[in-house]
Amino acid sequence: MKCPKCNGEFNPPQGMSIANCPFCQEALVKPANPQKCTTMSEALGAISSAFGRDILLKPERLRAYIADYLPDGKVERNILGNLFKAGIPGKIDAACGKLPQEQQQLAVRFVNQLKDDFGLDKEAAANVLWALAETLGWSKRPVAEIAPEQESTPTPAPVVETQRAERRVEAQSVNVGDVISFGEFNWRVLDVQDGKALIISEEVIENKAYFFVQSDITWEECELRDYLNGEFYNSFGQTEKSRIAEIRIDNPNNPWCGKNGGNATNDRIFLLSLDEVCRYFGDSITNLNKDHHEDNISDRNDAARIAKDSRGKTSMWWLRSPGFHSDSAAFVCHNGSVNVYGYSVDTDDGGVRPALWLKLGGSETKAVARETASQPKTEQGKAASPSFKKVAEIFIEEFGFDYEFVRMEADLVDDLGVDLGVNTGDVIQLVAAFREELDVEMTEDDFVKMRTVGDVCTYIDKFITSR
Repeated sequence: MKCPKCNGEFNPPQGMSIANCPFCQEALVKPANPQKCTTMSEALGAISSAFGRDILLKPERLRAYIADYLPDGKVERNILGNLFKAGIPGKIDAACGKLPQEQQQLAVRFVNQLKDDFGLDKEAAANVLWALAETLGWSKRPVAEIAPEQESTPTPAPVVETQRAERRVEAQSVNVGDVISFGEFNWRVLDVQDGKALIISEEVIENKAYFFVQSDITWEECELRDYLNGEFYNSFGQTEKSRIAEIRIDNPNNPWCGKNGGNATNDRIFLLSLDEVCRYFGDSITNLNKDHHEDNISDRNDAARIAKDSRGKTSMWWLRSPGFHSDSAAFVCHNGSVNVYGYSVDTDDGGVRPALWLKLGGSETKAVARETASQPKTEQGKAASPSFKKVAEIFIEEFGFDYEFVRMEADLVDDLGVDLGVNTGDVIQLVAAFREELDVEMTEDDFVKMRTVGDVCTYIDKFITSR
């Protein structure tokens, strides 16, 4: 046998095919009957055993084999492709010698990156990420990471009480300063604009650490953000969820010391920043923008910022902004003053006052939510195309996106991470799915000319109409 790359000649053992050239390690021949695996972890382990660990860090070669070893794992294979697009496998490899806690911290950061950059479901992304990490040599995935320990949640309010609360939000004219009922809590209205109200829980709802270990961290990567947008968000009913807007929030640096606040994030539930707590609770923003040498902002607005827990005791509460050090976060003190210096992020008695933007409008808001679930609108408010729902389902099935991430205006490359090169795996896979599921005539050349999900829908709509 002769290697096409280095021209080295060799004879493979009788009855066996060699996957890599023994001289230059170039990929040669796939096994005649590759092992059929049912999980990504099993497939990566088998590939590593057959071709060596280094192949796990070479996307083109790994992609060629993974389809044979995991033929039914289309979503998992696409998530693996997004890991490579984000440059994560090399970072995993570099962290093989780190402590388990540090690896877990990195995993949280990587999963959040995959969610924000590619719209991937966090659980699905975490499963593939940990499969690769463990195969490369990381410590075993922590039990808490695999199956988070369920914390006790408040007993749901009686149905009659929940209906009363819903009517209250729908019927009243919501103004800044009002206290409204939503879900199982009372909320204070901080701002109203564009049919939405910014609300914050009236009480400290529970006590949690900002992050599970004392470590340099930002809001984007912290455990508390993951909890609020995961377990806490999922404690709401479906109707209530439809009224919680997902927004892009900035994370400014600490204004007194310049400590980095991290990247902007897409959140449904969040904590207030230093800037927001000073702006919405009186006029303390003027003090925040001054050059101070103290730790706290204490002024006539302190009383408005005091919060109590469910037992009626005053409590400090976290802000999402960094403190003076990267392993600390700013907070509001028991007396209502704003501590800009910050508290260690692993402090587990920190109070949590979630904030969110609530869609207003009562029955109108619900009607829009029902319509969005079946046939979303474009940014201009025009009805989406007849084919949108099916097109969205194909993108979700092929790439593992959350449903709401696939929009008419979503850019195929920038938002969805599709590789639009002719004859790439993404293009071949999607075009085949559109042909099969929607019975349309579409070529790879047709598809690579499209730029948004709306372009795909328009092409399909025109084809169906012309039949």
